[in-house]
Amino acid sequence: MIKYSSDNQKMHNDQIMDMIEYNNMLLAASGDGISKYDEVTDSFVKLGILPKDTIVYALSSDDKNNLWVGTYYNGLYQFDENFELVKAINSSSSDIKVEDNLVYDLVADGLGRIWIVTNSGLYRYDKEVDQLKEFIKESDSHEGLASNNTRSLLLDSKNRIWIGTTGGGLSLYDETSETFTTFTENEGLLDNTIIGIAESDDGAIWSSHEMEFQLLMALHLM
Repeated sequence: MIKYSSDNQKMHNDQIMDMIEYNNMLLAASGDGISKYDEVTDSFVKLGILPKDTIVYALSSDDKNNLWVGTYYNGLYQFDENFELVKAINSSSSDIKVEDNLVYDLVADGLGRIWIVTNSGLYRYDKEVDQLKEFIKESDSHEGLASNNTRSLLLDSKNRIWIGTTGGGLSLYDETSETFTTFTENEGLLDNTIIGIAESDDGAIWSSHEMEFQLLMALHLM
């Protein structure tokens, strides 16, 4: 086993939030930006494409090979395959803006749209028409988003979007009706705070919690 850390200078920051393969490169999101694995030096080299001291939580790529970067304080960035900035979306944007600059997770769906989770709700950005749609909790709706404190995302093998929340459980988005089906402790979840979501090879959906992980029963999901 090889250790990559700041102690042996193989990593410039030890807080690794996410990793993806992008254009045959391994990229790491960290507490100090984005780094790229260099085979020659067998280490991760920082990419100087973000403002200084930017904390990066999430990385994703879309159908046009754009790189999307979700950050702790700076919102969302879009870069082309040459790492040139295409767009920045944050609370201060002049055209498209999010209410919260803290992006916990993001994912590109099969239609090339970008899904974004924040403390102020769920967002879906359609880059083809440059439109941002916001999904927030509605107190009088049982089919809306369960909580505005959204934390994690999964695009499953059926192209369905799953949203993990803090306090609201796990929600499944229905594209046709634009509604959500939510699973909580009442349906058997360990608790209503979801740290992460994953899909196994057999199509089962797994949720991780602060102390444990759980397989969601096929009865509910298939």
